[in-house]
Amino acid sequence: MNEKEISKMLDKNWYYQGFNATPGFSYGPVYSMFFDMYDVLGFGYTSVICFFEKDVCYYLYDYDDLEHIKNELVERYSKDPSYLEWLLLTDAQICQRVITDMKSLGSIKIDSYTNQGLYDAWRDTNKLYAKLLSISHIVEGFTLTTEGAIRAGIHKEYPQDQNALSILTTPPKQSFLTKEQYELACIAKELLARGEIACSINILEKYYDVYTRLQRHVEQYYWKLNNYTGSHTLSKGDFISEISDLMKDSNTMDVLIHAVETHADRLAQRQEYLNNIQDNTLKKLLEINNVLFEIHDRRKEYMTKSITYLDMFFREIAKRHHMSVSDLRYILPNEFEQLPNLSDDLHTRRKASIYFATKEEHIVFSGNDAKQYIDILTPKNEQDINNNVLTGNCASVGTAQGIVKVCRGIEEIRKVKKR
Repeated sequence: MNEKEISKMLDKNWYYQGFNATPGFSYGPVYSMFFDMYDVLGFGYTSVICFFEKDVCYYLYDYDDLEHIKNELVERYSKDPSYLEWLLLTDAQICQRVITDMKSLGSIKIDSYTNQGLYDAWRDTNKLYAKLLSISHIVEGFTLTTEGAIRAGIHKEYPQDQNALSILTTPPKQSFLTKEQYELACIAKELLARGEIACSINILEKYYDVYTRLQRHVEQYYWKLNNYTGSHTLSKGDFISEISDLMKDSNTMDVLIHAVETHADRLAQRQEYLNNIQDNTLKKLLEINNVLFEIHDRRKEYMTKSITYLDMFFREIAKRHHMSVSDLRYILPNEFEQLPNLSDDLHTRRKASIYFATKEEHIVFSGNDAKQYIDILTPKNEQDINNNVLTGNCASVGTAQGIVKVCRGIEEIRKVKKR
C-alpha cells in the first residue's frame, strides 16, 4: 500500500467506534470483514482503519461500506421474507461450530506444544475467531445507518409517546448477560428467603441445591469479564461477592428479576405498538433490528468466550519468550516466527500504531509514523465538549438504569473506571 493509496483512505468519510482493545483481538474481525463475510453473505467491507494507543482502539468504518451493507440487507429481505430467519440460523450454526473447534484446540495440554505448534494453534484459533463474525458484521452496517430513520419514524407514528422508542426496540430475547445476572439475583433472593444476610462458601455448603446452581453458573460464565484487551477468568469467590452485593442491595436484585420475569409482557406491548404502525418501511426496519439484536448479542457472547482460547496461547508464548503479554498482543499473525526479536517493536506499537486494511492488502505503522496519521484522523472524531446532546446507537438494545460515563475523545476512554 503506497502513500497515495493511504492518502485516499484518509480522505474517506469514516464512522469512528472507540473502545478498549488490542490488535491481537481485533485483526481477526478485520480479516472476516473482507473474507468470511463475503464467503457467507456475498457482500462485505472494502476498507477499514484501526488505530491503537495504550490499549485504546478506534475502529473506523467507511460510510459507503455501511450504506452498501444496509442496502444489501434490506433488499434481500424485501425479496425473500425468510432471509432474516436464514441469517439467524446460519449465524447460530457458525458460532456453535467455531466454539466446538476452539474447545478442541484448547483441550490439548498447553505445555505439550512446541513453539511452532503454539504459533500455528494461535493462528488457527484466530481464523476461527474471525469466522464468528461472518454474518454479524452486518450489525454495524444496519444500525449505524438506520438509527436516525427509526427514531424519526417512531416519533412520527407516536409523537406524544415518550416510551414508544423504548417499547418498540425491546429486545426479542434477553441478552446473555441479563440471563447471567438474573441467575445470580435468584440465588441471592433464595439465600435471603432462607434467612441469610450474606453469601460465602460456608453458607453455600449448608444448601447443596444452591451450591450446585452456583457451581454450574461459574462453569458457564467464568469468562464474562473477558474483553478485547485480554482474558479474565473469574473464580467462584468472584461470583459469591456479586451475590453478596445483590443481597445487600435488594432493590437492584428485585429490578433484575422483575425485568426478566415481565419480559413477555413487554413483548406483548411491543406487538401492540407494532400493529398500529402505518409505515411499512418502518415496520421492516424494526423487524430487521429485532433479528440483528439477537445476532449481535450472540456475537458478543461467543467473541467473549473465544478470547479465553486466544489469550491462553498469547500467555504461554509470552512466558516462553520472557516478554510482556501486553506487548505481545500487538503482534501480527504472520510475525510469530520473528520472536523474541520483535520485543522492542511491539512495545513501540503499544504506545501508538495504526493499521490500514483493504481486501487486497494491509500495512501497519507504529511510533511516530503512526502518530502522524492518528493526529490527522483524531480531530475528525473530537466532539464539541460544550454539546449537551448525546446521540448515537447503544451497543445493546433496550433500557438500563445506572451511572453513565460519557467519553468526549480518545484521551478520556482510558480514564473510565469500573466504579
